[in-house]
Amino acid sequence: MANKNQIEDRKPVLRDAMLYYYLEFESEVLTGEDIKRLLDYADLDKVPDRVILLNDIYSENLDWSQLSNAKIARLISMFIDRKDVHFILDKVNLKENKFKIREIIWCIARMPELTENTFGIDLKKLTKKDAYTLLSLGHDYFIERIDISRYRFNPTEIYKIVKSYLFDRPILEKVKSKTLEGFHVSQVLINTGRDNIDLVELDRLTPSHWVEILGKRKFLFDLCDFSKFLEDDVIFAIKLVSIFPNYQPAHNFILKNKDTIGDKGWGILLELFPTKYISHCDYSALYEGTWARVLDKHPELVSYRAKAVKKAPELPVI
Repeated sequence: MANKNQIEDRKPVLRDAMLYYYLEFESEVLTGEDIKRLLDYADLDKVPDRVILLNDIYSENLDWSQLSNAKIARLISMFIDRKDVHFILDKVNLKENKFKIREIIWCIARMPELTENTFGIDLKKLTKKDAYTLLSLGHDYFIERIDISRYRFNPTEIYKIVKSYLFDRPILEKVKSKTLEGFHVSQVLINTGRDNIDLVELDRLTPSHWVEILGKRKFLFDLCDFSKFLEDDVIFAIKLVSIFPNYQPAHNFILKNKDTIGDKGWGILLELFPTKYISHCDYSALYEGTWARVLDKHPELVSYRAKAVKKAPELPVI
């Protein structure tokens, strides 16, 4: 049996438990005056957001100045979704709370105009991190009000910013787009074709990048520097002829370097160009599964079945 001291120690816990139970589960039996009185004793941050959102008596009687910034931001997001955010905005002067961008990001992602007018954020005095966060949202509101030239964004940050604005040329012109790296450049070409090639460095594209680009934008083939394929793994030339079957320079390079072709490369070549490459194939490089896929498409090649075809490596037992 608990002694008197233990009971006294538990009273605050029991009181809080009863308080939050009634606020959350028994609100329908409480009058507005009851709720207001209970809220005076409650830690408002512990009252579930959904309870406040779904009960107008709660939201009308809350002392918003007692809420944490994080909770206010969550509630604003919910009220935005409910289309009556101005109910909150009329209740409290949020500019006095000194919000951080990370606290209000989900609010301003929905209503960017709240950034200055409601939360009091000065867009002319942003840190680089905050400027990047806001620009990555892709809203015209921010690109029109934030001076990008004040910040030295790295290539990855620049890419994420221009991507958020769908690689729009005016945005690319605002940033140091010439610093974008190979993958970033490939995405600019895939998404905008020739429109922005003067704003990026095509020399940063590798054969791997070109294979991805040309697989989606064949009309950019004239921009491709094939000499780079001659300095890389033959697999990229193989992938190139899978896109442009009649590109003879790539076929010549493949045949010249046939001794370096592996299972994947031979699988592609035999599936696409069986008569051209069957006599050159190194069967010892083929796995049984790859050869089976080739025969599935070209059963006439069954007579070329060779003992040198090997089994795929077994996966390690975990």
